[in-house]
Amino acid sequence: MTVATGCPMERSAAQAYAWLILWMEQEYGWDRWRAYDVLTHVGTLSVGYYAFGTVAAKIAKRYLSRP
Repeated sequence: MTVATGCPMERSAAQAYAWLILWMEQEYGWDRWRAYDVLTHVGTLSVGYYAFGTVAAKIAKRYLSRP
């Protein structure tokens, strides 16, 4: 899970997903575009506080095995 805060909220969502993709690359050896593709299908977003644009991007551990 990665968390980003800022306005607008859409920018925070994009930043949280970008950080999650980078983490998947570094820690699990994922290809950037493959990680992006997987997140579009199984990734989730949680909105903490809409006014501040706090967003958490998540992926379940079962999807993190090395591709």
